[in-house]
Amino acid sequence: MMIMIKRKEFFTKLVQDGTLPEKLELRTIVPDKNAFANVKEKDSANTLIQRLIDRVTKEDNRCYLQSNIIDCYGSRGNVQNLQTTALTSLALSKTSTNAKTNANLIDYIISRKDSYGTWGTTQATILCLKALVEYQSKANISDQTIKVTLNNEVKTIDIAKDALDIYELSFENLGVENHLSIDMEKGQIYYEIIEDYFQDANILKENSNNKID
Repeated sequence: MMIMIKRKEFFTKLVQDGTLPEKLELRTIVPDKNAFANVKEKDSANTLIQRLIDRVTKEDNRCYLQSNIIDCYGSRGNVQNLQTTALTSLALSKTSTNAKTNANLIDYIISRKDSYGTWGTTQATILCLKALVEYQSKANISDQTIKVTLNNEVKTIDIAKDALDIYELSFENLGVENHLSIDMEKGQIYYEIIEDYFQDANILKENSNNKID
């Protein structure tokens, strides 16, 4: 407990003096937001949160944070921006503050996921998944039935008390134009639409300018 107090006092002074350097923000601001909260230093905690919010860059309905530092893993540029964004989202989720900004941060994180379901590096992927899990844990979607309608086909998802999971539905009544609706009693979810199609190999071979064996 003495170590926590000394550490809190050190960072409190940096926050009050306005001298907390950017190099500490990626790995220190977010953890110490919770440390300040644990020792009831709400003013310092709120100051740190506001400092993060002031650094947010808006892009349409998405938000992210830029960072000019290189971390201990050698990450920089867009990867570093992504990691900083994920850590900021974690801080907002854990403290239940700035809900709209946090939703926009999550939108940005989801938009940056690659075709392999990762975020470029192992460290970035871990932080992004942590941010998504923490955000979803606050989403208040448990104990309800979600109705998903594609064209005229309706399917349901029963959400139990433990709502943290991956839910998949498959539809086959696709047309040229398709209409999707998701009806929920409460909360908000993030979803992904994936379309699969199959091409007969013989037809593909006949209509291709390339040599296909």
